[in-house]
Amino acid sequence: MNSSTKKKISKASTILQEVADYLEDKSAEDFELYGQRLFDLADEIETLLGEVDDNESNTDDEDDHQKDDI
Repeated sequence: MNSSTKKKISKASTILQEVADYLEDKSAEDFELYGQRLFDLADEIETLLGEVDDNESNTDDEDDHQKDDI
C-alpha cells in the first residue's frame, strides 16, 4: 500500500478519535450513542495499518531473501 493511502487511513483514525473526544466533552447523550463505537473503529483502523505494515515488512524480507539466493 502506498504511503499516501496509509496517511489517509491514519488520518481517518485520528478524526474518529477527535470526534469521539468532542462528543465525550460536549454531548454526553451523543457520546453514549456513538462514542465508544467511534473509538472502536479508530482502534480497528490502527490495527489494520499495523497488519499492513507487518505484511509489507514480511514481503520486503522475502524479497531480500530471494535476492540473496540469486
